[in-house]
Amino acid sequence: MATALDYWRIADLKDKTLRTLSRGQMQRFLLARATLAQPDILLLDEPFTGLDARSETLLQIFMREAAQRGAAVLFSEHDASRAKSLAHKSIRIENGRSVS
Repeated sequence: MATALDYWRIADLKDKTLRTLSRGQMQRFLLARATLAQPDILLLDEPFTGLDARSETLLQIFMREAAQRGAAVLFSEHDASRAKSLAHKSIRIENGRSVS
């Protein structure tokens, strides 16, 4: 697998300061940092926010591959159809309560 910088398409940004990055670049940086060690548990809060279509696809692939290798991938998502297409199990929360 490519390095995290290459995978998330941020290798060209390695010499930039964080405050100069766009929202999408920052999100890809945070994903690279979170996924660098290929953790057994990955907790992501709205991971698709600010990503372009290509980066969204990379994230979907990464999440599926992580699950296939046995990692637990927990994520929050406002797009119910995307959540259902990616999740093995899902919980919908309304007003602080689980509803299914």
